[in-house]
Amino acid sequence: NINILFSVSSVANAIWILTWHYEKMLLATILIIVILICLILINLRIERSKLSLKEKMFIYLPFNVYFGWLTVATIANITTFLVSTGWGGFGISEDIWTSIILIIGFLISGLVIMRQRNIAYGLVILWSYIGIYVKHISKDGWNSEFPLVTTTVTVLIVLIIITMLYTLFVIKKKAKKETVVN
Repeated sequence: NINILFSVSSVANAIWILTWHYEKMLLATILIIVILICLILINLRIERSKLSLKEKMFIYLPFNVYFGWLTVATIANITTFLVSTGWGGFGISEDIWTSIILIIGFLISGLVIMRQRNIAYGLVILWSYIGIYVKHISKDGWNSEFPLVTTTVTVLIVLIIITMLYTLFVIKKKAKKETVVN
């Protein structure tokens, strides 16, 4: 049953909107982490359930897309919070930190994609990384000012695609074979 978790995440989301709007970054960060934890628990509960095709389309898929976007938003929110505190990044340049954060996001998403065989989640992460890439190469964006970030996100886009393909063609096939054997 996901009713309570979804209710908690919805209330936290409504409050998050206000805290974000009024730039209460610490509270916004705490709230988005609460929302993320709720979505992780919802996803785990849904994953363990036997679902009809209709339930997969109208429950599982939307929650996976939401979970993907919230993963990206949580990383962005934590980054914004750190910047708002004046955190200096231990003297490491912004482009290196951005690359590190992108890599951490990839590692988290790679685990979710492969462990849960969650392609919908992976597509959301891929879409967000493509958006970051476009922003970095666009003349209206950073106009290729940060080549390290552009290179990092390009490599990670390829790795996300490889991870999803591996999940589709290797991990899912293994799971089907195990199901047939059992």
